[in-house]
Amino acid sequence: MQILYCLLTILVAGIIGYLCGSIPNSVIIGKVFFHKDPRLEGSKNPGGTNTGRVLGIIPGIIVIILDTLKIMIPLLVSYYLFTSLDFFKDILFYSDEFNAFGRGNTISQLAYWIVPLFGVLGHCYSIFINFKGGKAVSSFLGFCLSSSWLSIFIFPLSFFSTIKINKHVSMASLISTAIFAIISWIIYIIYVCCGPEIANYLMYFGYGPEVCIYYPLFLSFAFVIVLFRHRSNIKDLYSGKERIAFWLKDDNEKHS
Repeated sequence: MQILYCLLTILVAGIIGYLCGSIPNSVIIGKVFFHKDPRLEGSKNPGGTNTGRVLGIIPGIIVIILDTLKIMIPLLVSYYLFTSLDFFKDILFYSDEFNAFGRGNTISQLAYWIVPLFGVLGHCYSIFINFKGGKAVSSFLGFCLSSSWLSIFIFPLSFFSTIKINKHVSMASLISTAIFAIISWIIYIIYVCCGPEIANYLMYFGYGPEVCIYYPLFLSFAFVIVLFRHRSNIKDLYSGKERIAFWLKDDNEKHS
C-alpha cells in the first residue's frame, strides 16, 4: 500500500508541476492588457523574449518573472509538504526501504524534484495553448533559483557576459543553462565525496530542497529540453542567420 501511495504522490506532483508550468503568462498578459497575442508576431514564440519584442521590454520582464515563479513556487510548496507534514514524512517517504538509489536519495526528494521538471515540460508544451509554448529558459531559471543561491549570481553573469560578447539571446541562454547544469553535478559530486553539509550549504544553506541524485539528473533533463527547443536557433547560429537581441539593435536595425 505504501508503494501505491508513493506512486500516486509522485504522479500527482508531476501533474501539478505540469499544470503550473503550462500557465501561458505571455498570452494572458498580451490578450488582457494589450489585445495582442505574442504567438502571432515577432518570432511567434510565447516566451519572455518575444513578449518583449512584441509588447515592450517591461511586459517581457514581467512575463520572465512570472514564468520563473510558476516553477519556483510549486517546487518550494512541494518541498514543504513532503518534508514537513507528518502524513508524508512519517508514513510514506523516510523509510530506507523506499530509497531508490540507496541512502540519501529518498522518494520524498523524487516527489518534489519532479515538480520543476514537469513544470519545464508544461512551459514548453502547455495544455492551455494546444501543447505549444516557450523555449524553457525562464522556467529553467526558476528551477535553478529555487534550488541554489549560486544561480542568483552565476546565471545572470554568464547570460549577460555572453550577450555582451555575442549579442544573441539564444547563445546566452544555451551557455548559461549549460553552465548551471554542470554546476548541479559538481554540487552532487561534493555531496557524494564530502557529505551533505557542504553540498546543502551550496543549495540554500540547508534551508531548502536537499541535494540528491534527482537534482542534477532532472536539471540535466531540463537542459536537454532547452537544447531541443532551441534547435532552430542553433541552426541559425551556425549559418549566421540568428537575429541580434532586439534591445541591442540601433534604430536603423530596428526599422530595417
